[in-house]
Amino acid sequence: MEPGNKMISFLKNQDIALVKLSEEDDLSSYFSFINDVDNLIWLDGVGNFPLNKKDLIEHIGSPDMLLLGIIDHKKEHVGNIQLSCINFQHRNAMLGLILAKEYQGKGYALSACRLFLQHAFEILNLHRIFLTVIGGNNGAIKLYKKLGFQEEGRERDMHLVNSVFHDGIRFSLLKKEYIKMQKELMML
Repeated sequence: MEPGNKMISFLKNQDIALVKLSEEDDLSSYFSFINDVDNLIWLDGVGNFPLNKKDLIEHIGSPDMLLLGIIDHKKEHVGNIQLSCINFQHRNAMLGLILAKEYQGKGYALSACRLFLQHAFEILNLHRIFLTVIGGNNGAIKLYKKLGFQEEGRERDMHLVNSVFHDGIRFSLLKKEYIKMQKELMML
């Protein structure tokens, strides 16, 4: 994605930048990975119907979530990360992540999650981040465990992927667990 002139890094580290997307941006790479059915089989809630520009613009502009594009050092839009179901009273939110196929397994997800979790816990002062992973999505399970997420439970046979039912695995990370991991990383 060649970012529009108005695209400014919201969060960044040495690997990636997280930016607020807008309708003025070139959304062609977003279309390619959000409409790639093979890439979406392990995600719940997307991939059932094709999305067009109007759909994406409505999603980008949704006021009840924080959606950021993941931009690599070449200024390519490689994926998105979001907090949805944000509840400031109870201080929790749901994490969502999608990467284009060609950028998976290269550290972008880990880098984006670490940056995003730092913002969620340290700036937004959230207490708990949760998500559901479809059993069989071993890459995602490994990623979230590496980030310190704990398995809370399972919804049996919740998702049908390639004619096989898989459990929905609920994970969460509490702020105190995040802080403990940050302290451990600093000691390395």
